[in-house]
Amino acid sequence: MELERFRQAGVSGDDMAAAQLESRFGEGLTRYVRRVLRNQQGSGSLAEFILNEARNIRDERLNVERDELVSELLSRICLIVTGQGIAGRVDTVPLGDRPTLSVT
Repeated sequence: MELERFRQAGVSGDDMAAAQLESRFGEGLTRYVRRVLRNQQGSGSLAEFILNEARNIRDERLNVERDELVSELLSRICLIVTGQGIAGRVDTVPLGDRPTLSVT
């Protein structure tokens, strides 16, 4: 599976894995993120992650523009999938339904 290849590359220390994942799947992920934000709902752990992270970003930056929010969420998704950290967090996502999180 292609996502697994990107995840393995990230976990193995490839700093470019998240950028490569975004390049490969960014257009479709962007549409999905926009739809989840527009509807304020979605099914599954990815939609739940998007909504939670959007709330966190909006709490930190009150007047964040929609395109900036979508871009930030897309970057965070790619970092999570590749096992790279966000702001000191080490996150991994099994290719099942539920993400896991360990705080460092």
